[in-house]
Amino acid sequence: MTSPASPSRYPFLHDPTLTRISLYPGDHVVVSDSNSLLTTVLGSCIAVCLFDPQRRVCGMNHFMLSEASHRDDRLLHSEAGRYGVYAMELLINGRFAKERTGSSSHRHVK
Repeated sequence: MTSPASPSRYPFLHDPTLTRISLYPGDHVVVSDSNSLLTTVLGSCIAVCLFDPQRRVCGMNHFMLSEASHRDDRLLHSEAGRYGVYAMELLINGRFAKERTGSSSHRHVK
């Protein structure tokens, strides 16, 4: 039996040519480098992955709750990424928009 992260089971995790980017609750990242590997570990959290195959741009966020229990615009500059409402805004209209040059119809979401 192989271990969960053995090289034979997931060879890309042990590929020295890849830059591994690990996301934690509240994080989001967008990359256009094909040598990047985005990873996260989920328990009760949620992660959303966006990919535009035409432009070869991908992004991921990792958030804990759908929304904050109170509305506070200061969250946008602090722990906003921990809440889905803000995390999606940061990913799509923030980081992903800077890489966006064409139509959003080419994006894949998981």
